[in-house]
Amino acid sequence: MKTSHEVKKMTKGFVLLGFIPFAFSVFFTPSVVFCLEKMDKKQLKAETGQAGLDIGMDSVVIYHGRDSVRIANPENPENNYVGFENIKGLGVFETGATDLDNDGVAGKLTVDIGTVINNPDVTTDDIPLVFLSCPDWMQNIDVLVGNINWCGKSIGSAEIRGFSLPSWHAYIGSYGGAGIDFQLGFRTKIEEIKFNYGETGESFSVRKLQAAGSFAEAPESDPSTWTASGEFTVGDALAENPYPASMDIGIRDNGDGTTTPIIQMQMNASGSIRASDIKFGSQSFGQMAIDGIKVHSMKIEMPGRGLGNIP
Repeated sequence: MKTSHEVKKMTKGFVLLGFIPFAFSVFFTPSVVFCLEKMDKKQLKAETGQAGLDIGMDSVVIYHGRDSVRIANPENPENNYVGFENIKGLGVFETGATDLDNDGVAGKLTVDIGTVINNPDVTTDDIPLVFLSCPDWMQNIDVLVGNINWCGKSIGSAEIRGFSLPSWHAYIGSYGGAGIDFQLGFRTKIEEIKFNYGETGESFSVRKLQAAGSFAEAPESDPSTWTASGEFTVGDALAENPYPASMDIGIRDNGDGTTTPIIQMQMNASGSIRASDIKFGSQSFGQMAIDGIKVHSMKIEMPGRGLGNIP
C-alpha cells in the first residue's frame, strides 16, 4: 500500500480483563480523531484514552491435546501426506502485571484500529489498520509431538520447550482492496527445539534460539551474557518510505494461454538471530549467530497443485 509516515489513530482506552485469554469484542463508538505526536516508549505504554482495548491476563493456563493433524496432497490424500500425531501443548500467559523490560511500566495487550494516511489533504485515501501490541508479554509454551508420520512411515518425534515472547506487535491492513499488508515485530527465545529420529535415539537440537533487533555482545562471547534489544521485524508499514509485507491470492498468466492460481508474498525483514548451541546427537557444533540481517526485498510464489487451469 502507498502510505506516508504520518499516522492517524483513534484515542485509546483501558479495559482490564483477567483470566480470559484472547476473548474480547471491539465496540465502535464516536471518538476524536487526531494525528499522533511522537512519544517515548514509557509514555506510549502508559497512555490511555477513549477507544480501543487494553487487555490484561493473570496466570492464564491453556492445555491442548490432539490425536493427529495431517497435511495431505488432495490428489492422493491416503498415501501422500505428513502427519503429526499425539500432540500435547501447555502454555502459561500473563500480561499487565509484570514489567519485563524494566522501564517502570507493566505493559498490557493493546488492540486498536487506526489509519495510515496516504494523503494528509484527502481523508478518503486513509488506509485502515488493526494494531496489536504487547511490550510486556510473559508466556511459556511447551509443545510435544509424539510421532511424525511421512507417507505412512514414522520418522521421529519433536519437542519445543520454553517458548517465550516478551515483546511483539503487529499492524494488519488491506492491500489495494484485496489481500493484506502487514508489519510484524517480535523478540523471542526458545529454550530448546529438538527432533528425535532413528531407532537408537539420535537427535538434532538447537538450544536457546533467540530473535531480536540486535544483541549488544559479540557473537563469540559467552551466550549466557547475550542481551537482546529491539524486535526482529518483517515489513515496515510506518516508515517515511513504507514497504509493508503483503500476502495476496491471484492468477498468473503462464504465457501459453493458460493461467495458474497462486499465493504470493512480498516482504522485507531486519534483525538478528542467535543460538547458544547446535547439536547432532552427542556432538556439539557450538553457538550460532546471524547478526545484522537486512532483507531488502523477497518475493515468494506458491502455485496451486491439482486445481486445474482457469479459463
